[in-house]
Amino acid sequence: MAGYLNLIKLDVHLARKEYLIAFYLAERLNKLELSNYYRSEILVRQIKALCGIKAVEQAKVIYETMMKDYPYSPAVAEAKKAIIETVVAGQNKKVPKVN
Repeated sequence: MAGYLNLIKLDVHLARKEYLIAFYLAERLNKLELSNYYRSEILVRQIKALCGIKAVEQAKVIYETMMKDYPYSPAVAEAKKAIIETVVAGQNKKVPKVN
């Protein structure tokens, strides 16, 4: 139950766009002894927080860890989607508008 409540806290911080708070909370939660399910869910939220602060390279490092440790978790696909969306959004901002 405690693991589920912490996931809700992370979701609240992400919804409020409090990315640094969510990142540090996820970092602290990763140090606890949790099941593989909760650990992968925490990691995907940590990746979303990193994408929110545009730290894509650091998010990719965590994603590689997820791929190695939890290759069949649905959270891996969610993490990949968050990274791709952040990269694409960053590329769209760099493209000059043509009139």
